[in-house]
Amino acid sequence: MIYIKSKKFGSLQTNCYLLSNKDSTIIIDPGEKSHKWIEENSKNIKAIFLTHGHYDHTASLKKIILNNNSIPIYINILDKELLKEDFSEQEIDKYFTFFEKDIEIKINNFEHSFYLTHIPGHTSGSSGLYFKNNFFSGDLIFKNTVGRHNFWNSSVLEMKESLKKLYALFNDSEEVIYIYPGHDSMMTFSECKNTITTWIELLNKKILKRNNSKNTNATSRQKAVYLNYKNKKD
Repeated sequence: MIYIKSKKFGSLQTNCYLLSNKDSTIIIDPGEKSHKWIEENSKNIKAIFLTHGHYDHTASLKKIILNNNSIPIYINILDKELLKEDFSEQEIDKYFTFFEKDIEIKINNFEHSFYLTHIPGHTSGSSGLYFKNNFFSGDLIFKNTVGRHNFWNSSVLEMKESLKKLYALFNDSEEVIYIYPGHDSMMTFSECKNTITTWIELLNKKILKRNNSKNTNATSRQKAVYLNYKNKKD
């Protein structure tokens, strides 16, 4: 059996998750100042999964790998650029395990397979992890809204397609699906189903509006928003 433990960290109250069985742990999104809590509540860390490369989800990585630099750290390759803010090229090549497409992985000491699925929109490489009826969604979806999609490497179109992918993935499930977001509280798929369909429609309208009015300054505005976000972490 896998037990799920979580705690919020940092100014953005980012969720860090620990998936543990009787003798091993997987970490999801070790954010700001989470390393001591992780150390106290983990045993035999086998892997780290990053839903995306934003600092509030990765800030404690260096302190964790100082004690064990052989832990595989999984992240989608499209968020590699974000890691360069805190890691050198040499460190990135040494510590990180990149994936591109949706993959199934097996982790030592865990009987269940884990599935990593690409759900871009919040960032280019945003991804989710799921096993059985549990889905860790990063900053894709919350109970009443979706993740921000106005950073320099965000995409309104990809956010819409990822919401459609999430809906298709779980809509026909006969089990209760538990969704663990990057912020806020755990919810079921049923609880956020209306949010998903509402935002698919809203994003589609936004795309149509944008296509009908050429705006050459859009990318510049997105970069400005991201730089403002980045400065908040310091």
